[in-house]
Amino acid sequence: MSTKRYSIIGMHCEHCVATVARVASEAKGTSQVSVSLEQGTLTMVVDDAIFDEPLFVETLGEEGFGIQR
Repeated sequence: MSTKRYSIIGMHCEHCVATVARVASEAKGTSQVSVSLEQGTLTMVVDDAIFDEPLFVETLGEEGFGIQR
């Protein structure tokens, strides 16, 4: 298990926060999802053996959001 923190591009309102949180919560191997509109971040605990980061980034992109690296 590890904690991942991402800067989210395109998050502007509470609806955006809810969408990012939903996508993160539905990704396999994630738990303890927290999204901050003020900081523009997503923090979550992931099971490294299960979590597929490229698929997560792709799914988030389909919803109109990006990750700043």
